[in-house]
Amino acid sequence: MLSFKKIALLALMILNFLHADVEEAVNLYGEEKYDKAYQKFNQYCEDKDGKACNYLGLMYYYGKGVDKDVDFAVSSLQKSCNRDNPMGCYNLAKLSKEPDSFKLESNKAYDLYKVGCDKNRDDGASCYGLADMFYYGDGFKKNRQNAYNYYKKSCDNKNAMGCFKVANMKEIGEGTYIDKLGAIKFYANACDANVARACHKLGVKHAYGDGVKKDIKKAVSYFHKSCSLGIENSCISYSNLNGHK
Repeated sequence: MLSFKKIALLALMILNFLHADVEEAVNLYGEEKYDKAYQKFNQYCEDKDGKACNYLGLMYYYGKGVDKDVDFAVSSLQKSCNRDNPMGCYNLAKLSKEPDSFKLESNKAYDLYKVGCDKNRDDGASCYGLADMFYYGDGFKKNRQNAYNYYKKSCDNKNAMGCFKVANMKEIGEGTYIDKLGAIKFYANACDANVARACHKLGVKHAYGDGVKKDIKKAVSYFHKSCSLGIENSCISYSNLNGHK
């Protein structure tokens, strides 16, 4: 008869194999091999894996490798959320905000974002969703201080757009005090993560000495990066300044 310790070890081995197979399916999804990814996600979702259910929901919502089926997408994302996968909760709330999508009550979307934000397991995406709700007054009165706090928490959890929003708000004292030097720091965090607008902001600030010492060489570097990320105005600024660094 197997001991409790051996049973626990066997269960852990099975769980590790399942996680490895789900990651393989995620890689197939990223490679746009949707038919193969679907087979695995469908199987593992039936085996109660929340991450698989999340991806299955996205496949049905966007019609990737399967016929678009919003009802089935919602059902799969709900299973993911119920199985302790915060990204399922996040995507359920986020997709409900898209034009011509399924609708959720604002308080339901808030609750779904709160799950992921409180658990800090979705790279700050849910905290960013909460921040947007407070910033734009989605379902309740605008509260820029709450918005700032959630953008900051999002940034702390490695969400680059959260860092960009924190920088914006610090720069003009929205929801917090004016802190131009602090704004530079958060713009830099966002730029390091390839947020093009953050790189452009840093270029402008170094070009004019706004909140930081004027440094044309740094301005050119930031404009060059922003240009490479698709900001046309940065390309113009890079061209104009490149000969003067």
